[in-house]
Amino acid sequence: MRFPVAVALGALAFTLAATTARAQDEAPKARFDAIVAEYDKAQKEFGRLYSAAKTDEARNQLFADKYPKPEAYAPRLQALAAKYPKDPVAVDCLVWVLQNQRDAAANDKILMTLQDHLDSEKLASACKALQYASSPGAEPFLRLVLEKSPHQDVQGNACYVLAKVVSSQGQLARTIQAGPPKEKLARLEQFHGKATIERLAKADPDQLEKQAEQLLERVADQYGDVKGGRSSLGETAKGDLFELRNLAVGKPAPEIAGEDVDGVPFKLSDYRGKVVFLDFWGFW
Repeated sequence: MRFPVAVALGALAFTLAATTARAQDEAPKARFDAIVAEYDKAQKEFGRLYSAAKTDEARNQLFADKYPKPEAYAPRLQALAAKYPKDPVAVDCLVWVLQNQRDAAANDKILMTLQDHLDSEKLASACKALQYASSPGAEPFLRLVLEKSPHQDVQGNACYVLAKVVSSQGQLARTIQAGPPKEKLARLEQFHGKATIERLAKADPDQLEKQAEQLLERVADQYGDVKGGRSSLGETAKGDLFELRNLAVGKPAPEIAGEDVDGVPFKLSDYRGKVVFLDFWGFW
């Protein structure tokens, strides 16, 4: 009778060990989910209170006192990522912070850490979060991901967002070189950083826009089937290319054809040389 008992005890020990190991594996993800759920709950509660507020004064006070700031949750997620640097949850934590935190210097540190996870498919979300970021580290990170990621969708998103970042730099360079008022220049320095403003003051806007155009062409050619929002990256890139080539300041307006209020056909080119006011409207 001792042999069956020994076998049973061995099986029980194996089951307990497996359960413990599984629980340990799930612990980091469970902690991440708990922190994010806490933030989401606070957001919903804030939304409920904000909707119930009766005056602008009450809403403003509520926003100042109760709005759940991502920066209050970011340190916990960064600590979790630091504790489990090799676990997939580390990328989850860092991407969440990148998507929600607006501290450029802090986000640059996040981008440095994410360089240790270039094989992760989740970096597509990190790339998307950088389209409107002011982090100086955004552009080099996107270039590195585009070069090193093994995943087609991650490469595609890195290439598309890089194109948008470079295009924005071209527009910003033109603004800076046009000599904006001191107040506006100060705001730009505050948002983008003084080093970025000084660099773009010496940059060639035409070269930046040409580079953005080439990146968008690459998106359309190599990553056209990658999903990007409501359509593919290819369709989105083609729309951006049309805008870059035809709708920039100083470009001839593209042809518009239609009927006027009396049903008479007309074309925009019929009015070449005259001042034309275009009023676009619709219902969505």
